[in-house]
Amino acid sequence: MGKVTIRDLDLIGLYAAVARASYASHRTLHDSRRMARKRYSVNTRWDGQADSLGRVYPAVWPVIAEFMLERGFDPDACIAARFAEVCGTDKQVWPNTIAAEQYVDAYDSACDSKARSICAKLRLQSLTCRSDIIGLEVDGYSRREACELVLLDRQSPYSPLFRFCLARSEGLRDVWPSFVTGAVIQFLMSPEAHVQVWGDWLPEGFAAACEDARGLSLGAYNGRKQKARMSESNVSKGKSWQGRKRKI
Repeated sequence: MGKVTIRDLDLIGLYAAVARASYASHRTLHDSRRMARKRYSVNTRWDGQADSLGRVYPAVWPVIAEFMLERGFDPDACIAARFAEVCGTDKQVWPNTIAAEQYVDAYDSACDSKARSICAKLRLQSLTCRSDIIGLEVDGYSRREACELVLLDRQSPYSPLFRFCLARSEGLRDVWPSFVTGAVIQFLMSPEAHVQVWGDWLPEGFAAACEDARGLSLGAYNGRKQKARMSESNVSKGKSWQGRKRKI
């Protein structure tokens, strides 16, 4: 896939960042309805750092990332669904309860609902983009210059996947690599819907590369977890042996 290797993306890390930002946003909104708090700051314990008492907990965001990536879920849609359940109540959604099998049906429904808007969003982006490009061409810009200006305008209402696909279709080799990461994340949050709606506009091999990256990221993450468990087991065995030595 050119300069940027999709297979090498750390999707667990990227999804974890999305989940963390989404939780902070929805928690801020939820808390603002219940109390005077202006903005919620994520407790460091959820990031795997020590709390005020010096206790260290496993980081929760990679766990959520694995859960969502494995099932093809959109973290933001799922987290929004959880907060919608407790809206108007004193109940709270805690990060360590998000990656739970009991909510799979609710998450599935939330993601399906979001996926149904993909067609309308693509149509709107296409119409808006065509209008923007034509306007720039009327002002004297070439087709290539107009496309670059539209794509590089961060204020324009285009998704990463739309920017990526347009840049690829226009042969803008110096532009499209900067949109790869966002495009892959967007695609994997609703892969089947994007394939069905976007069809041939998706670059050849893009969907397969995304699936490969997903499998590699999950495999690497599981490998790290297994290594960590083995390390903890060895430490535990070492402590147990030291205890037996003292008794002897």
